[in-house]
Amino acid sequence: MSTAADIDPIAKMLETLLTAGPVAHGGLTVVPLLGPTLAEPEWLTLTEAGDRVQVIEVDEAGSVCDLKVSNMADRPLLLLDGEEVVGAKQNRILNTTVLVAARAETTIPVSCVEQGRWGYRGRQFASSDASLFASVRQKKAAWVNQSVRAGRGPRSDQGAVWDELASKAAEHQVESPTAAMRDFYVRYEADLAGARRALAPIVGQVGAIVYISGRWAGAEILAGQKLFARAWTRLCSGYAADAIGRKPGAPLTPDPGDVLQRVAACPVEPAPAVGLGSEYRLTGPTIAGAALVVEDRLAHLMAFPAPATQ
Repeated sequence: MSTAADIDPIAKMLETLLTAGPVAHGGLTVVPLLGPTLAEPEWLTLTEAGDRVQVIEVDEAGSVCDLKVSNMADRPLLLLDGEEVVGAKQNRILNTTVLVAARAETTIPVSCVEQGRWGYRGRQFASSDASLFASVRQKKAAWVNQSVRAGRGPRSDQGAVWDELASKAAEHQVESPTAAMRDFYVRYEADLAGARRALAPIVGQVGAIVYISGRWAGAEILAGQKLFARAWTRLCSGYAADAIGRKPGAPLTPDPGDVLQRVAACPVEPAPAVGLGSEYRLTGPTIAGAALVVEDRLAHLMAFPAPATQ
């Protein structure tokens, strides 16, 4: 079986990464990953796209596990794994990273993060400043791996997602009339904003290895410095939400170099990309995640400790 290091665009990125000194905020520690200065991909994020992109239910009845994206811009649209969209019949998150072609329409796989609502709150979805809790993205990555392997495409375990969100809300005594993840983020917005400020990207940063209380929680790598800076706001929120109430930990376990070696050695399984590019699912015994490669370039890599190894 191939490993991440056997996929040329992934290998090239991993080989060129340098680690900067760790930056801490409460129980959260980020090790910036510095990459080479490359031409920035001309991809839009949902926040930047504005009214040039429309995200709606697939039809009037709607489908919990799918949404329709119409990209009317003349540039591709990057939607990140775990990214939250709010509105329409219920709030959702992306099951995997998707690059939607310019002037194209795509159906994207999603999971619900608002169990108690199934009724229109506006016809279109709006961009959010958050992503799914990193600890739930970790489990979702493993669920999606299983689903892809079974030929069902990038589907999560929806019931388990709801259970995880309910557990988070109960742990932090967050009440929500519709069991919406968004209400957790609203409740702790000041804490999350503080984390985003303290852990803002530095010059040259294209990725991050993230620790919570000293234990590795996840890694994110994107195609360019500016793209990472635009994406990190949402990704950081998902890690920061997990770190609320947690204390710092030392030493960082495993160390950043070991994390990158584990990613490079992780077995990968090719999977059909939802939009542009090729997807590779990270399916090793100690890592769960995925990488999207577009035109011989790593667009986004996410890696988490496999749930059974924590």
